[in-house]
Amino acid sequence: MQYKKILLTIFTAFILAFTSFAQRIEIGMVAGGASYIGDLNQNDLFKVSGITGGAFANYNFTPHVGVGLHYNYGNITGNDNNSKNIDFRNRGINFDTDLHEISIVGEVNFLDAFSPISKRRFTPYIFAGAGRDYFKSSATYHNFSSSNLRKDRTEGQLQEYKPYA
Repeated sequence: MQYKKILLTIFTAFILAFTSFAQRIEIGMVAGGASYIGDLNQNDLFKVSGITGGAFANYNFTPHVGVGLHYNYGNITGNDNNSKNIDFRNRGINFDTDLHEISIVGEVNFLDAFSPISKRRFTPYIFAGAGRDYFKSSATYHNFSSSNLRKDRTEGQLQEYKPYA
């Protein structure tokens, strides 16, 4: 819960710092479905197993250069009992994973599409950034016992290596 308060504080400070330049600020939200590729979904990239949502605030220094702060949340789930594979059904595990990501992104627009005098509604652009993510997986075995998957090392790490930090 502490990281949510920190993210909200950073996001609010970012927005309030530039309120006097409202014509240069973009604020938005995103929503959609979340999917994954793994044991229980090996081939279908577009199989939605959860939700995703987020918010962003961009500040445009000029009509061509801007920077943004982005936060995204996602949730993915899977259940062996829904698998066509008998070995997975016998394993009887299901999981629920919350994903959090925060990033800072710089953007360069090749054409002036944002100034009041521009008639353009389209511009090619490039962007680059850095981000940090956090996830926590939990599972239920045969609908009885709950477990932290990180401690059980079911997230792809080999037994001789340390669990994820």
